[in-house]
Amino acid sequence: SVVVIRHEDHRIGIVVDELLGERQAVIRPLSESIRQVEGFAGSTILDTGRVALILNVSNLVAKAGSPEAELALVP
Repeated sequence: SVVVIRHEDHRIGIVVDELLGERQAVIRPLSESIRQVEGFAGSTILDTGRVALILNVSNLVAKAGSPEAELALVP
């Protein structure tokens, strides 16, 4: 499955294993060790008690438009 994300005038697709649906969530800040990993804006606790990471969409869109990402698309 592919999730298409729109941010400003850009669209990117992200391949996902499973789509759990859309829900409202309280976004909590990341711990210091995870904060250093690019691409995540925060975390939330799901109904099941599991932790879910929240993607930083603007960061992903910027990375998708970078020369490194464009090279990764070349077969």
